[in-house]
Amino acid sequence: MSDNDGKILNLNIRNEYDKVKGSKAQAPNFSFQTSRVTYGGVDGTYYTSTRSRKTGSDGVVIEERKEADTTTGQATHRISRGIHDKAILLQGS
Repeated sequence: MSDNDGKILNLNIRNEYDKVKGSKAQAPNFSFQTSRVTYGGVDGTYYTSTRSRKTGSDGVVIEERKEADTTTGQATHRISRGIHDKAILLQGS
């Protein structure tokens, strides 16, 4: 039996196990929210902020925030992940 045959065999065993247990494959379900704030004047935009939040049906939350201020020359980008309201910062600058 080749490696490919073994992989297919394992997949079939798993499918049979799922049938016995009565589990059903479900498509992922999530909600997505996004908001953007921009301030500017006659000279153009000087501040912008974007926030995106994706919440899965399993309670996993991924949030991304970006801010940029041209008057100070500073920008931040943060990504956090958590379950329900308990978040962990994954990346920040």
